Amino acid sequence: MYPKDKHVLYLAGNWLMLEDSDEHAPRKSWRKRWPSDKKFPAALNDLAYLYARNRQFDKAFTDMDRYVVLLPNEPNPQDSYGRTASHVRKL
Repeated sequence: MYPKDKHVLYLAGNWLMLEDSDEHAPRKSWRKRWPSDKKFPAALNDLAYLYARNRQFDKAFTDMDRYVVLLPNEPNPQDSYGRTASHVRKL
């Protein structure tokens, strides 16, 4: 395995999220690589959803804001941000 390959870590994090009941496992996997790459959109999106699921909304919106800035002309960041905001309003 290539320990510094962000794509492999992202896939491993998704796999852990599906296979493991410990929702902190993917977060740890992604955070290990972040000092070297804080601009990986797919991981930001999933990590923000993990934070929101755990009611850590400040962290969720921080990562969502980064995600929107990285892909300003793409529809998914806007949709993800809206879904997370909608979830917060329902609480």
